[in-house]
Order: sequence, then C-alpha cells, then structure tokens
Amino acid sequence: MRHPSGVPTVESCIPLRGSRFRFGQPSGIRAENRCSRHSDSTRCLRTSAEIPEMIYIFEVSSDSAEEVVPVTSLYMPTNEEVVEFYNNAIPLIDRLVGTNVHLGYWESPEDPSTVAEATDRLTDFMIERLAVDSSSRVLDLGCGLGAPAIRLAKTTGATVVGVATSANLLERARRSAVEAGVADLVDFQLADAVELPFGDSSFDAVLAIESIVHMPDLPGVFGEVGRVLSDGGHMVATDFFLKGPLVGRRLEIVEAYRRLSLNTPLLQPEDYPPLLRAAGMHLLEYRDITQQTMRHHREMIRAAQRQRAELVHTYGPEMIDTFISVFEQCLDISEPGYLLFTAERTNRSEHQPT
Repeated sequence: MRHPSGVPTVESCIPLRGSRFRFGQPSGIRAENRCSRHSDSTRCLRTSAEIPEMIYIFEVSSDSAEEVVPVTSLYMPTNEEVVEFYNNAIPLIDRLVGTNVHLGYWESPEDPSTVAEATDRLTDFMIERLAVDSSSRVLDLGCGLGAPAIRLAKTTGATVVGVATSANLLERARRSAVEAGVADLVDFQLADAVELPFGDSSFDAVLAIESIVHMPDLPGVFGEVGRVLSDGGHMVATDFFLKGPLVGRRLEIVEAYRRLSLNTPLLQPEDYPPLLRAAGMHLLEYRDITQQTMRHHREMIRAAQRQRAELVHTYGPEMIDTFISVFEQCLDISEPGYLLFTAERTNRSEHQPT
C-alpha cells in the first residue's frame, strides 16, 4: 500500500514477520544534498531552514515488494490523513488510554500511578506553566477528545477554546464538556492551526499537548500562535523530538513509529528557539521528559495484549501486531524523545519598526 504522495506506508516499507517487524537490510548508499532529518533537497519543509550539508542516505530493500524503499523518504502526512487516523482510532484510544490522547508522566520507575493518573499529571504540569486564572482565555491547539481543556477549565476557571480538524473528536469533546459540567467555559471548534479564526492577541495562553507533531508547517503554526497570543502570554507544548541524528536500526524504528502514528518529521532541540523567535516568542523552559513518559508505551503494549482478541476483531491481527512491535522497539532504543517547552510572547512594542 502506498501513501498518496507516492511514499510507501509502513505496511510495504517494513514487512511483518509474525508479531514483530523484520527490517530490511541496507541495499545501497548514495550521497545527496538534503536535510538529514526531513529529506528536502534544498530546504527543510518543516522548519524552512536552508540545508547546505552533504549527507548519506541509506536505502532499505523490502522483502515484500520488488522495490527499494528509502527509509529517509520525506513522509509527510496530509491533514486529511490525520483526520481519518483519529476518526478511526477513537475506539482504540478509548480502550487503551482513555480520553487523554497524550503520554503520561511517572515520577520514577516505582511510581504506582495508573495511565489515567499519569496523563492527568502531565496535563497539570502544563496547566501550571500556562499561568492562567478565571479571567483568562486559553486556546487548546489540537484538543483531541477534550480532556485537557476540560481539566483546565475545572481547575482554573479559565475560558477555553479547543480546536481540531476532526469533527468526530470535537463531537466527543463537546459531550464530555457537558458531562463534566463545564460547557459554559469550554468551546470546541473546527479549525486549521495555520488559519486560526481568531483575532490578534485574543488569547492569554496557548496549550498544545502532543499536537504539533501532526502539523507539517511549523513556521505557519507558530506564526499563528504568536499572532493570537497576547503580549506576555505563554505557549506550553509537548512534542516528540530526535535526540540526535539517527542511522541504521534506530532510524528505521523511528521512521516506523512516525508512519504508524502519522507524525511529521521530528525536530532536534536546537530547531525550536529560531522557530519561536520568528513567531515573536522566546523560550522560557525546555525539559527532556523522555524517561518520565516512555513507560506510557509499555502500558499501551500491556493494554493491547490484554485486549488483543477484541482489538483484532475490530482492526485485524496485522494492525495490532504492528502496533505492539513498533512500540516494543521504541522502548528498546528510548526513541523518539519527548519534550515539554514553555515560550512567552514578546511584547509587540519591542519589535515595532522605528
């Protein structure tokens, strides 16, 4: 099966063997002038940075097809594919992790917290960094099933507007807000992150939990956040990231994870500050919380194994075995990383033309 752009999807790129992936063997190496992480020949499509260096591109041959598949091919999911992914995955999300569609945070390996408790803990960490109260208006960018927005409204009294591109997710989120008794504080709207239907400086803070990883145009997204965020307001986000350049098996595993999860090409830590500065923001805090969140993968594997019969009936054995295999191998290499960052909107008066 092929991605509409011509890039093979995970099924044809990495063939299955039983319940585990068997990655192909390197079949050739070529040198090209392109981004080592995002594979554009002249410019990184996700950050717009120019790419001058020469790097080596490994090609992997698929045992299931007579073709050579470049594992560093620029796989960029479309918005329509992300919407379809979440529309179809809602039952799986509910069964495995509940209404928090993001990783959990465990204080230590001995932390007895459940997935629900750990995901709420991460939400609370982010709410604290938003620095808002009952007089504030907050944008939840990529609101998922609405759980963080609802928790934010209940704990702070702030007015929250959640946006997403999936009507199915928003319908569920609205029902949850009514059930939680905060429908007067929380509004969910269909909107594109690069064309937000809100005025300048219309929010006191912006929350983005594990959502920008699905957004290919980060300069556009951060630009819109900088536009709608009031001076001094905080953007608090989590994102998957690369700890450094990947090669060989580590690269293949991360590529499999990206394709399975419909993630855009991942950034490295140094990519964020210039993106934020260009949008009128500056970085206040950056935290690598990979070790505190990686356990989430293990918990999802266990949940999938416990419910395998039901899940196979809905999704088929290949999908569930693929899911388990990819997450097992991500645990093996502790990739991709997971970060939390807080940025502040710079006062606009400081950047007015003289």
